[in-house]
Formats: sequence, C-alpha cells, structure tokens
Amino acid sequence: MKLFASLIIVLGFIHAYVAITTIQSETFLYWQSTIIYIQLIVEIFIFFQIAIMIWSYAGIVHYNDNYKTLEDLTEYPDIDVFIPIRNGSAKYLEETIIALKNQDYPQEKVHIIVADDTPNQELANLYKSITLRHDVKLIYDNSNSKFKAGMLNIALKFANSKYVCFFDHDQIPAQGILKHFINILEHNPQYSFVQAKKMFKDLHNLSRVWSALLYLQFFEIMEKLKQNSKSVFFAGSTACFRRNAINLVGGMPEDTFTEDNELTIRLLLLGSIGTFTNKIGSLGTVPDGFVNQVAQLWRWSHGGTNVLSLYGLPVIKSKKLSIAQKIDIIATLSITPILVCVYIYSISFIPLIITGVDSPRLVIGTFSSLAIIPIIISSTYIILATLAVVFSKEDERSEFKLSHLPGFFLIGLANNILILSSGIFGLLRKLGPKSKRGLWMRDIKVIQISFIGLIIGLIVEYFAINWFLDGFYSAILLILVSSTLLPTFFIALYYVKIKP
Repeated sequence: MKLFASLIIVLGFIHAYVAITTIQSETFLYWQSTIIYIQLIVEIFIFFQIAIMIWSYAGIVHYNDNYKTLEDLTEYPDIDVFIPIRNGSAKYLEETIIALKNQDYPQEKVHIIVADDTPNQELANLYKSITLRHDVKLIYDNSNSKFKAGMLNIALKFANSKYVCFFDHDQIPAQGILKHFINILEHNPQYSFVQAKKMFKDLHNLSRVWSALLYLQFFEIMEKLKQNSKSVFFAGSTACFRRNAINLVGGMPEDTFTEDNELTIRLLLLGSIGTFTNKIGSLGTVPDGFVNQVAQLWRWSHGGTNVLSLYGLPVIKSKKLSIAQKIDIIATLSITPILVCVYIYSISFIPLIITGVDSPRLVIGTFSSLAIIPIIISSTYIILATLAVVFSKEDERSEFKLSHLPGFFLIGLANNILILSSGIFGLLRKLGPKSKRGLWMRDIKVIQISFIGLIIGLIVEYFAINWFLDGFYSAILLILVSSTLLPTFFIALYYVKIKP
C-alpha cells in the first residue's frame, strides 16, 4: 500500500507540473484562470490527502490491540450505565438490560439507568414495566427538546459514580465488556474514555448491509488510525468515560446532532484523549428500512459537518493538538463537505468548456489525467471497505462477506445526492438541534431527490459525452461524476416501493 501511495504522489506531481506549465503558456481570461487555479488546488489536495490515507492504511495491517491481555482488577469501582431510548424496541431494551445484569462485574457496583423521552405514553409505560421487572432506574422526561444529548444530561444529574458507560438500547453489551472497560481506564490514567467496537447482526438485505458496513469501516479502519494519532472518537455508545471528563466539558454537548463527535473535540481541545480497544463491545442492529437508514446518515453527516463549522478553526489554532491530531480531526469531519466540494468542483468545468476552454492537464491520446482523480478516490474507498470486511472476519460473530461489497458500493453511490444538503446546512449551522426545524429523523424525500438526481445526471452525461467527442478531454471528469447520479433513482425506487 505504501507503494500505491508513493505512486499517487508521483502522479500528483506530474499532474500539477503539466497543468501549471500549460496554464502559464496559454492566455486565459481572468475568471477562467481563477477557476483553473482553484481546480488545481483542489486536485493537489485530493492527490496528497488520498496518498496520506493509503500510506496510513499500511499500519492497520500490522495493528495490535494493546488490551488483549490485562491485569486483573483489585478493586471494582462503581459504574453508571446509561441506556437512552425514544420510540425504540422494547424487546431490544430488555435484552440490553439483561446482558448488563449478566456481566462478570459485581452487580451492586453496576447502576443501570434508562433515559427515556418517548412521547408515546403507551410505549413509555412498556419501558417502565421492563425497568421495574429488572429493578433498574428509569428517568422519564417527555418534555425534553434537546434530543439524545439533552436526555442524557437530564439523566446524568441522577448519577455519581466514578465511571459512566453508554449503550444504545439496541446494542446488546458483550459479556465481560464492563470489566474490560474499567480495567483499561484503571491501568491507564492518561485516557478520559475507552471506545469498543460495535458489531451488527440480521444483515438480511442490502440496505442493512450497507448501513452496517458504514459502522464497520469506522471501527475496523478509522478508529485504529485514530489510536495511532491519539485522536480516538467517541462513537455514541459502547464506550466508558471517567465521570470527571464529562464534567470537565459541562456534560453532553447539545449544539449538534452528533454529540459524540462534539464531546470528543471538546475533550481533545482541552488535551484530554481517549483510547480504542479492538474488542467487540456490543452486538446490535441497524435502523429498519432504507428511508430510516438514509435519515440516520443525513443526521450523522449534518452533525459532523456542523461540528467542523463550530470547531474547525479552534482545532487548527490549538496549541495542545499535534499536527497528526489536527489532520485526523479535520479529515474525519470533512467527509461530507468534501462530497459537496467534489460536485461543485465538477460543475466548475462546465463554464470553461462552454467558453471553449479545455482545462489544461496531462493528456495522453484522449486520456486526461483528470480521470485519475475519481479513480483514486474510488480505489481508496474500495481498499478501505475490503480491509474492514477482512478484519471483521477475525470474529466468528461477523456476518459480513466480501460478496457484499459490490452492492455496498452501488448503494453508497446512490446515497450521495440524498445527503448532499446535510453538508450544506451543517456548514451553515442550519436545521440543527436548536433550530425549530431541527429533526432527529428527518423526512428525506428519497424518490423526489433521486429523480431530480437522475435527470441532472442524464443531462450532464449527454452534454459531457458530446463535449468529449468534440475534443474537450476535461469532460471525462464530468462523464465519470455524472454517472454516479444515475443509480440513485433505481435503488431508491426499489427500497422505498418494493422493499418498504
């Protein structure tokens, strides 16, 4: 992989050198040269960002979990375990509580707290009956208007243990995970929290596989890289914190939909870091239905982008963060904004071609080096997803298969346009938790948006092919990018209409 990364850097230098020398030898209008130089800056960034990512992947192949063997605990401190729920499955909630009750940890030291803000009274009463049956504490407040973070802050007022753990109601804790968490934190005082892996089951259709694979890449690849750069992210659940770390930042942040991302950044800015254990801490499910999965992805994308908007500058200016930490944080939070920029970048070629300018790059025959950009981006993603599936197979509980990958990539393409607005609104700090129009599960108009995407894709594809045949070789980028919009409508139609 290091060889592949080196090759990309070489290609990037050649691409940039040819472009700059060609630009200097030709005469363009001011606005044309401005667009071309901005395009080139974006391209150089992509070449080197991808090269850095692939280079870092080489370290994952030899990744070793530092916490496979730990000394036995001599003392068992108290733990508050929070399970937030709203309109969730009562069956999964009970299974989660039972799994916590069966942990190999002194039960008198484990304080389970269900934090419920479900507006449906019948469902809330069902949760209450479960908590009474298993003798666990219930904090109920259906007036909470600050989503998951707000409900957790309400519940945190009723707990005083040294350690605080979080599990989603549908993420069944693995046996021994509480002891594992405490063991790590007790023997490593430099860490403010420890994050374990989530694994998923019941992957009986492509949309569920797609949703679960997004998680898988985060835990099998990204968190391992973050461990190396000391910038491990809290993933919302299946994690344990020192209580004083959460107190340090004033509780769960309520400014964005991704309180886990925001909590991580706040801690990192204070010089407090977490750690990752390559151990499955819970086994759960993904949201039912393609529409709900898209809504969840929209929320994640909006939240991450919103966190970038709020903390990007403080991260860059921070004197407590290393260069590696800054690069990792910005790269993680920039995933959706980069997607937005890629489409804007692609569109910027249209006014140049219309005015007769073929944005100068290295051209061999009819092949423009611009085509390398979508190729290396897609190749990198293929490598990432493949490595994630391969690593997951080390555990017999994994349901992931390499045969899942083609469908995963196809449905991933189909979702690009569905979440495009999340990046825009996140950067503008609109439609967030504090907005009157902020929704936890936003109603994404899947069919309407995908239909618009299909029409735009077909129109751009038609003109791009004709421009390419007319000798505008930069149009090859438009051909490749517009083709990513074509699968959207058909996949959305299948999952929304045939597989509701």
